Amino acid sequence: MSEQILISLTQENGNLNFIFVLYAISLILTIVPSSAQARNDNVASSAIEMINKRGNAETVQRDYQVSFGYMNDNFITRRTFEPILNVGKDDNVTASFWLQIAWMKGPCWWSFNVYDNIITNKKEGYRTDLLSVYPSVQLKFDESQILLGLGLIARGNFGGGNIQSAYHNLADITPVNLPYVKDNSAGALLLTGYEYIIFAGKRFTLDGYIRNTIRGVSGPSTFRTGVKSDWFACQIYGNYSLQFQAISGYLTTYWKDEYIDPIFGSGGYQALLASVGYVDMLLVSTWISLNQFGLHQTHFGVTLTIGWNGLKLGDLEEVIYP
Repeated sequence: MSEQILISLTQENGNLNFIFVLYAISLILTIVPSSAQARNDNVASSAIEMINKRGNAETVQRDYQVSFGYMNDNFITRRTFEPILNVGKDDNVTASFWLQIAWMKGPCWWSFNVYDNIITNKKEGYRTDLLSVYPSVQLKFDESQILLGLGLIARGNFGGGNIQSAYHNLADITPVNLPYVKDNSAGALLLTGYEYIIFAGKRFTLDGYIRNTIRGVSGPSTFRTGVKSDWFACQIYGNYSLQFQAISGYLTTYWKDEYIDPIFGSGGYQALLASVGYVDMLLVSTWISLNQFGLHQTHFGVTLTIGWNGLKLGDLEEVIYP
């Protein structure tokens, strides 16, 4: 059922063949570790048990973790994979950095989030950065969860040009010499979201979600809705775990100033994430997205989480920002 929903939402984009080939592989890989699970049923602290009990206040009262994320539209700088994969234009939302400090207390996940988006507009000849700073809380119930966040967003020069130049010099890529716009701005950020379980099994979940973010003054304000599914192949060896997540939804952007308006559009988007974790130590996630900002670009990302104990999984709705 979930595969039909995802395909029906994304069948018009030719680049989706690559995503769903990986998507099918992930389904196969989740079946393989079943024999390993049978050999390790006697391990009480297995990752899959903790994942099935994630957010349960009676099971775990506290947890702490720190995540570092990076996203780029031009990880693959050579055109080897085209036309199978639409390699990025090294423009618009060309790179992003993410820092999250998260802690769990009872049924709630509290987070402090920092996002720095490097933005260029080669056609009109300017650059700017978007810096978002906000605390948020994720309140979990038996079959749903609510997300609330409140903070600040600013558009200006936050070092993105220097970071991009250093990366281009290191990778021997042609530099992007664009001036920053002088008309900077700042405003409030309000995030609200609701997620509900459509189906939940031992290794598979299917959720629906709605998320709205108001970013005052500069924008972009965004409304996202869709479905996401997770597969867990846990306890492969000891406390190692494997997770796949696929997401398909629709993005609507609104309330954008003259510099942000050309950078963000609307439309259907899709993404696939794979995570490998070692319980009580580390979680590494890598992901790919199509059209996440409504401009038909491909983005690639990686996230490193330190202190992970299996309760807070890799989540595409956190890394796909703004």
